[in-house]
Amino acid sequence: MRAAFAFILLALLGGSGCNGLLDVDNPANVKEDDLDDPTAAPAIVNGALSELASAYASFLMDNGAASDEFTFTGSRDAWFQIDMGNWSDPNNEFSDATFPLVARARWWSDEAIGRLEAFRADGKLINPTDLARAYLIAAVTYTMIADHYDDFVIGSDRQKCATPGVPACAPVGETRMAELYDRAIAYIDRGLELARASGSNAALELQLMAMRARAGFQKGIWTRINPRGTIAADPLVSSPSAAADAAAVLARTSDVDWRFALAYSATTQASSTGAWVNARLEFRMGDPYIEPSANGRDFGRTTITDLIDAATVSPIVDRIAREFDHAGLYPPAVIVSAREMHLILAESRLAEGDLSGFAEHVNALRGADGLSAWTGHAGQPTARAMLVHMRQTNLFLQGRRLHDHYRFRIPSVDWAARSEAILMPGTYFPITRIERDANPNVPR
Repeated sequence: MRAAFAFILLALLGGSGCNGLLDVDNPANVKEDDLDDPTAAPAIVNGALSELASAYASFLMDNGAASDEFTFTGSRDAWFQIDMGNWSDPNNEFSDATFPLVARARWWSDEAIGRLEAFRADGKLINPTDLARAYLIAAVTYTMIADHYDDFVIGSDRQKCATPGVPACAPVGETRMAELYDRAIAYIDRGLELARASGSNAALELQLMAMRARAGFQKGIWTRINPRGTIAADPLVSSPSAAADAAAVLARTSDVDWRFALAYSATTQASSTGAWVNARLEFRMGDPYIEPSANGRDFGRTTITDLIDAATVSPIVDRIAREFDHAGLYPPAVIVSAREMHLILAESRLAEGDLSGFAEHVNALRGADGLSAWTGHAGQPTARAMLVHMRQTNLFLQGRRLHDHYRFRIPSVDWAARSEAILMPGTYFPITRIERDANPNVPR
């Protein structure tokens, strides 16, 4: 009887002034022409930020799975392949799912810049800070791509890449991927010019400078692990420009725990990293860092100890791990931090042979966490061992560990003996099937 009544109700609705149930005028629909209105600038930039947040969480999941930061505990073989050190397969379902998220974030960040630059050229950009934010979002996106992929397609515009022979739709090329860091830095330069002109964007300036330090330093790391299969004998990076930016950031904030992070929430979107680790339990935080709970899959307790204070659990790893676990579906994604600025400066000083400068920045972090100072005296770890440990702990779950596995020749405990990561160090993620099937400009 209830089913019959429901059918009658649907029939009445279908015939009462509409051509069908789906024939509705949704006031939330936005036509593309609406984006030509300068008042849409904040919404355009927020849309780019939303796309970045989605892509960045997926990037962190892939990188964490590839490194020792996450350990596979589930049933999905494609995740197991990444965990054991094999991720160059373009058909892997999880890296294939990440690619369109990153491509969409890249496209929309450039689209946002193009639209807002046009508003500015016409004298119609209401708030230049919106454009500065767009530059920052694009810089993070391009840095993420250079950090994550062996090759990538920047593309032209939506459907154009379905046409063979479009030069703009060809891959960047493995040997040129470092140029994406240059594009990120160029965007930041433009963003800083706008932020400084307003005189009231100190927080945005800090984020831009920190991101420029990160992009410049990551380019230096890229040179140490590329081309694939060739790891530089000297893994240390000294980047005067990145060090100058890092010092400028630290001159503006005395908070060692300052960070620029993406936030996730029930009212915006969930983090796919939180979903795979905290909800679906396909992974847990890795064996070098935590001991699982009784079921072997959940977070139990932090176990990684300090390199000098051997009886002390790493305070920063414990804090990050607990924050991640307690956040459930919504762990934040840290893009860059004051801690990373100290580490950039510490490594730059070490690469230059300045042990005093190295100690200054390492101990700024150690002192903040109540740990004993590194002095370099007999019985303490070497400076290089200290650097590796401080990066491993202070940059936990931030997408940096895979680079350090390679350049410091420290394999993940999860990698198989004959995995790609072992046999061809420096391997990152490929252009995946979804792009290869849709873009005839990419070799299959």
